[in-house]
Amino acid sequence: MNRYYELGPDKQLNEIVIAGSHDAGITSGDTNVKTQSLDIGEQAHAGVRVFDLRIAAQTLPGQQVGFPKQAELKAFHANPAAMKNEIKSRSLGGALPVELQRTKFKLGAGDFGIGLNEMLRDAQRFVTSQDGAKEFLILKFDKCLNWPLIADACRRELGDQMFKRHVNLNVQKLKDLAGWVICVFSDKGVIEIAH
Repeated sequence: MNRYYELGPDKQLNEIVIAGSHDAGITSGDTNVKTQSLDIGEQAHAGVRVFDLRIAAQTLPGQQVGFPKQAELKAFHANPAAMKNEIKSRSLGGALPVELQRTKFKLGAGDFGIGLNEMLRDAQRFVTSQDGAKEFLILKFDKCLNWPLIADACRRELGDQMFKRHVNLNVQKLKDLAGWVICVFSDKGVIEIAH
């Protein structure tokens, strides 16, 4: 396993080259959709530290009549022109229904990947493992839908391993990032979460 901490605990983040993963949660789908063969934990053990995540809500199949429809926040890969997004009331993980943007893909021109909660648990397990305790992970959320729900999931699933300091990450030393999962949201996401 690549250990960035071994480059020197006083190295700043902007002084090292970090491996990243594009569309990190898309481990299934056709060849024009699938981008990864490893889950988040396996990618982290392979040396990836920056994960590009695009998240949308998928209504789960096999719904029972008379019960609230269930949805899951998942990684997705699709051209925005092939996406159909609609406001729906859905239950996430058995909780009370919430208003969210549900996504479908036109003509199969896209696909969903790993669920957000699973990816967050993988990240949390990695930074609390013996191998990953001195390492860090950066989850970069972009081109997502349902930003407040994503932020809630990050807080809930990452708990004490979520980096919550308001600092310039570029100049943070590796020893100060050790054991943390850093969630980075696009400008659009930050604005939507603030509302």
